[in-house]
Amino acid sequence: MPLQLLVIFILILLNAFFAASEIALLSVNETKMKKMAEKGNKKARYVVKFLENSSKFLSTIQVGVTFSGFLSSAVAADSFATRIVEFVKAQNASPAIVNVSRTASVIIITFILSYFTLVFGELVPKRIAMNKSEKLALFVIGPLRATAFVFSPFIKILTWPVIGVLRLFNINPNNEEEEVTEEEILLLVNEGQEQGVIGDEESTMISNVLLWNDKTASDIMTHRTEVVGIRADSSYETVMKIVTNARFSRFPVYEDRIDNIVGVIHIKDLLNIKNESEFDLVKLMRAPCFVPESQRIDEVFKTLKNTKNHMAIVVDEYGGTAGIATMEDILEELVGNIMDEYDDEEEAEYDRQIVAIGDNSYIIEGLTELDVVNEEFNINLPVEEYDTISGFVIGNLGSIPDENTHPSFEYEGLRFTVEGNNEKRITLVKMEFIEDTAYDDFKQEDF
Repeated sequence: MPLQLLVIFILILLNAFFAASEIALLSVNETKMKKMAEKGNKKARYVVKFLENSSKFLSTIQVGVTFSGFLSSAVAADSFATRIVEFVKAQNASPAIVNVSRTASVIIITFILSYFTLVFGELVPKRIAMNKSEKLALFVIGPLRATAFVFSPFIKILTWPVIGVLRLFNINPNNEEEEVTEEEILLLVNEGQEQGVIGDEESTMISNVLLWNDKTASDIMTHRTEVVGIRADSSYETVMKIVTNARFSRFPVYEDRIDNIVGVIHIKDLLNIKNESEFDLVKLMRAPCFVPESQRIDEVFKTLKNTKNHMAIVVDEYGGTAGIATMEDILEELVGNIMDEYDDEEEAEYDRQIVAIGDNSYIIEGLTELDVVNEEFNINLPVEEYDTISGFVIGNLGSIPDENTHPSFEYEGLRFTVEGNNEKRITLVKMEFIEDTAYDDFKQEDF
C-alpha cells in the first residue's frame, strides 16, 4: 500500500510538472527570451525554438499529462479497487453486491484521485507558473526536450492528424501568431496605469506616440485667423512693433493677403540689423516650407527636419493658407503643452479649449471643434451644419455680435453666452447646463 501511494504521489507531481510547464511557456515574454538567447543563454534559445514549433510543444505537454494521468488512474484502480472488492467478498456478500462494489469503488477512487490531481496537479502548479513564468520556463525546458525526444514517435502520431484537420479548415499550422495591435498596446497601457505600474504622464505620452500617426497637419496647426503675419512691404518700425507685441520667434511674410505667403522671417535675423537703413525684409526672409493640411504629422516632422525648418505653412486643397504648424506644435502632441517664459498662465489655461468654471459651467475656446464638445459632454450639437463652437453660436445668433457684448441663447437644455469676440469670429463661449436632467446624464455618463 505505501508503495502504491508513493507511485500515485509521484505521478501527480509529474502531472503538475507538465501543467506548470505549459502555462510557464505560454506566459513567458517571448521577446525577452529572444534577447536572452541573443546574449548567449542556451536555455533561452531552446525555449524560443520550442515555442516556434507550437504543434510539437503542445503535443509534448499533452503526452506528458495523458501519460501521468493514465498511469495514476491505473495504479489507483488496481491497488485500491481490488482491495475493496476482496473485502466485500470476505463478508460473504452476494455476487450482485460484489459487482456493484467493484463499479462503485472505481468511481469513488477516480473521484478522489481527480480531486487531488486537479488541486495539486493542475491548479496550484499553474498558478505558480503564472507568477514565475520566466524562471520556470528556463527550468523545465531541459526535461521537456528530453520528453520530446523519448516520446517522439507518439508526438508525431499526434501532430500529423492535428495538421491535417487544421488544413481542412484552411488554417496554416505554421502560421505565427498575429502581431500585437495598437489597440492591444493601449489596453495594456491603460491597465498598467490603473494598477499604478505606469504613471499618468508616462501613460499619456505612450498613448500620444501610438496615436501620433493618426493626426494630420490640420489637427495641430494654428488656424489662419490666429496667425500673426507680416506684409512684405512693411516698414522696419512696423515689423519691430509686430515682433515685440506678438513675442514669437518666426513670422510668415505675405504679399497682399495671408493666402500669398512668400517667406518666413526669424527674429534673430532682425536682431542682426544695426540701423534702419540696413533693413530689407525681402532679403532677410527665408524660403517658406509648405505642407498640405491632410499630411500626417509624422511626415510633417520629417519634412521640417529634412529642410531644417521649424515652421511649416499648411495649405488647403485650393492652395490657400489654412494655418501654420511648428515643430513645437508637433512635440506638444507627444508631451503635452510646452510653456516658455512668455506664455501667460491664464492664456495657457484657456488653450486647453474647455475649462470648468463652476459645477455646470464651462468656458470653451471658439475654434474648438463641435465633435470634441459632443464627446466631452455626451451631447449632440449639429456637427453636420457647423465645424466649431464659434460657427455654431454665430449660426444661432444670426451674426457676429459687437465687441464687449454678451448675447446668449438656449439650445436643448444648454445656455450659450458669448464671452469674447472680435470682428471675425467668437473667441470664447460660456456653456451652461440649465436642465438638471441633462447635467445629471452628463455626470453619470462621464464620471
